[in-house]
Parts: sequence; structure tokens; C-alpha cells
Amino acid sequence: MTTAFSSIAALLLSVLMLIGGNSLIGIVTPLRARAEGFPELTVGLLGSVYFAGMLAGTLAAPAIIRRGGHIRAYAAFVALAVVSVILMPVMVTPWAWLGCRALIGFVRQLSGVARWFGMIHATGEAAGRRSLNLKPFYIQWEA
Repeated sequence: MTTAFSSIAALLLSVLMLIGGNSLIGIVTPLRARAEGFPELTVGLLGSVYFAGMLAGTLAAPAIIRRGGHIRAYAAFVALAVVSVILMPVMVTPWAWLGCRALIGFVRQLSGVARWFGMIHATGEAAGRRSLNLKPFYIQWEA
């Protein structure tokens, strides 16, 4: 069990940090938008464009993975997420925030890339153990 866990410890830690960060951004963004005086419609649209970005990411992720590989896709998605989160307090305008939220939603699809990345080299019993190790993270991510 220790060998199986140590082989994917970095992946588990990165998924845990991703889940925590995404949860904080999802909670704090509408609160900050209201504090900045954004109209209620814009605050509602912040949630809607997030899910529109998720849909776009779902459609685009296979082509991106095929073109650049799953490791590069994961790195690119993480970089885009970081950039969009950093830009939100710098550019405090509704249009910039809507674009950043759409980009964050698009990047959300990297959880599938991370799952595949963790499973790609596993076979047989090892794949089952890795699947069980990652399951709590994906259940929390979907909640």
C-alpha cells in the first residue's frame, strides 16, 4: 500500500490543492463581486460562464490532449488557472471577471486529465488501488 501511495503522492497533493483552491475561488468570487458593487445580474453570470467554460473544456480537452500530450495539457491548464485567478483582483471589471471565470471553468476539466495521468501507467491490481486512492478526491470535487 505504501508503494502505491508514494508513487502517486505528488498527484494526490496537487489534486487536493486544486480542489481546495477551486472551492475557495467559487465561494469568494461572488462575495467579492458584491463588495465591488457588481450588479446582481453580473454576479449570477459569474456562475453561468463558469459552467459554460466547463462545457467548452469538455469539448476541447480531447483535441488538446491529442495535440500536446496529457502532461503538457495538465501543465498548460494549471498555468491558465493560475493566471486567471491572479488577474481577477488586478482587473476589477465585470467583463474581465466573466472571462476569468469562463477560463477557470474551462480549466476545471483538467481533473479528467489528472485522473487519466494517474491511471495511464497502472495495470491490473495497481490500477484498482490507485482508483480507490483517488476516489475520495473526485467525490469531493463533484460535490
